[in-house]
Amino acid sequence: MLYYLVRPLARLALKFWFTKIHLVHLDRVPQSDPVIMAINHPTIFIEPCLMACYQPRALFFLAKGVLFVPPFVGFLKSLHLIPLYRQKDGGFDKRKANVGTFDYCYKKFAENGAILIMPEGSSKQIRHLRTLNKGFAKMAFGAYEKNKETRLKILPVGVNFSNADKFRSEVSLGFGKPLDIQDYVALYDKDPREATRKLGEDLYQRMLEQVVHIDREADFLLADQLLQLQENEHEISVSKVVVNNSNKIVENKKLVEKLSRLTDSAKENLAKKTAAYFGQLDKDGISDYALIHSGKYKLPVLLFLILTHLLFLVGWLTNVLPYGFGLFCGSKTKDVETRMSVVLGMTFGFYLVYYPAMLLFGWLFGGWIGLTLAVFIPLFGYFSVIYLDLARRYRAALKVRQMPAERVGELRRSRKEILNMVQV
Repeated sequence: MLYYLVRPLARLALKFWFTKIHLVHLDRVPQSDPVIMAINHPTIFIEPCLMACYQPRALFFLAKGVLFVPPFVGFLKSLHLIPLYRQKDGGFDKRKANVGTFDYCYKKFAENGAILIMPEGSSKQIRHLRTLNKGFAKMAFGAYEKNKETRLKILPVGVNFSNADKFRSEVSLGFGKPLDIQDYVALYDKDPREATRKLGEDLYQRMLEQVVHIDREADFLLADQLLQLQENEHEISVSKVVVNNSNKIVENKKLVEKLSRLTDSAKENLAKKTAAYFGQLDKDGISDYALIHSGKYKLPVLLFLILTHLLFLVGWLTNVLPYGFGLFCGSKTKDVETRMSVVLGMTFGFYLVYYPAMLLFGWLFGGWIGLTLAVFIPLFGYFSVIYLDLARRYRAALKVRQMPAERVGELRRSRKEILNMVQV
């Protein structure tokens, strides 16, 4: 099926897209039991792509039923998408189709399959786990009604983007302890409503353990700024994109918890200092990362950039068209939850056509030599991405080194004072 062809290619694409992909407690994924994987929903489809690629199970995905229109129905189903209709998608007549959807899910559970759901119901790019819909519980207990001996598990998952609206950012996937439907069936047989409430509450709490969650909307910006400071403490490495057994989620949650325990006056003082610090960085035209790591991007880095510039140009010129097409498509939406998903999806989709075309072009006009060079186009492209990352960091570091030493020292002291206020 198309899913199994696209999956390894998408895994490579995501390694291009993110500088780091942190995986936490991947060993908690049930290996053979039927499972509902429940994840928070900050973007329209980047997190389902990550789940398809970076956990071992073959997944089926519940998706908006309005997407399933001719001639795309067969294509979407070949990618393991299952239509789910909401009331606003066409009223009761459309929602009747969900009976078939649930029956299909029960069939997959009988085959020990895995289905991904996003129980928040809609996408919103915030560091806050929203109230869960009850549909997953209906599905879980429906599987029990179909098979009283089912070993169905519900796996809580948290996805945390450092900046989901930015190319070459970081993402963390945290896998919680699975819930076993058999632990709830005694209560369900007595009181289905109470069992549904209890299962929803337990899932929420376990998802919460894997999500960097900020309670108050008023703290969203401050938390983002503090998390950025914490993230920039670590030097960016290109040696390993996928990091297993990462402690990133734990570190981020500790910071957010410390922020939440501050008094209102202390939080207000911290917010003022943090806003002033970032405002000064903007005024000076430098980044926080460059301020801390400016001493690590000097002559050796410049020499590397000079010596490999030609290779970068080859990679950039042979890969810019797909990414440019993705950026063009993404520019047509201002929705922050949608934009980078569109860029990623359209870039990847274009590449699936573009790369075979380049292989054919290389063969027709260059024979075996042309074909061999065309084979390496993705590798050249990846090098160009790494090169651009390094060049930007070098330029930013150079700008910091050109500033007066006393000004740099003042900014670093302000930064340290901010982090000391949350004891990072």
